[in-house]
Amino acid sequence: MSLLDWSLGKVLGEAHFTTAAEALITIGFGFALNRLHKTFEDWVDRFLFWRRHRAETYLRRVAAALPFASADEAITDGLVYEPVEALDLTGAALYRRAQTSGDFEFVAAWRASPMAGKFDANDNLVRFLQAEEKVVWLSELGTKGEDRTGVFVISVPILVRHQIIAFTLYGSHRNGAQLDPDEVRLLEELAVEASRAYDHVEAVRTREQMELMRRQLERLAQNPQLG
Repeated sequence: MSLLDWSLGKVLGEAHFTTAAEALITIGFGFALNRLHKTFEDWVDRFLFWRRHRAETYLRRVAAALPFASADEAITDGLVYEPVEALDLTGAALYRRAQTSGDFEFVAAWRASPMAGKFDANDNLVRFLQAEEKVVWLSELGTKGEDRTGVFVISVPILVRHQIIAFTLYGSHRNGAQLDPDEVRLLEELAVEASRAYDHVEAVRTREQMELMRRQLERLAQNPQLG
């Protein structure tokens, strides 16, 4: 009986040891597979999507630099030329609100131009942008929108204190691929920084005008006959 107990205990002990060893091997194999999977994903990201990562990094640098612009032309390049080239889009166009009306007039385009020279303040696109203060997909405007926007697929508003001062139109990728959510967010980041840039440029322009007026008043005070 003692011999039977000893034999049974030995068998069970070996079975428990085998089960534990198998469990450890399985866990270790799982960790190795996870590590291999992550390494493979990193490789794919690095070698197959390096252009996209480079474009995203570059556009974020462009956005961060926009508020330091001191001229409208620099802002236009950041909104129109840079994203088209970085993301390889079919085109981009910029419209700004006119000083004397609520209409939005064409400023610049790259690769493709919309068919409309301006957008009326009562245009659906303008009103949608103002009401929602976010990206508008031009397909939401119906066929009427296509007659004026051409190859473009989205419009991104540029707001200062909740007022649209400009908006951009962007096309999809030249290979036919649609803009994905991450790319749309990048274009929105450009618009946010562009609003700060426009505000800064306007402040600089106002200071320059005030300085010019101050000098003119000083000259008049020194030489009243000039008046």
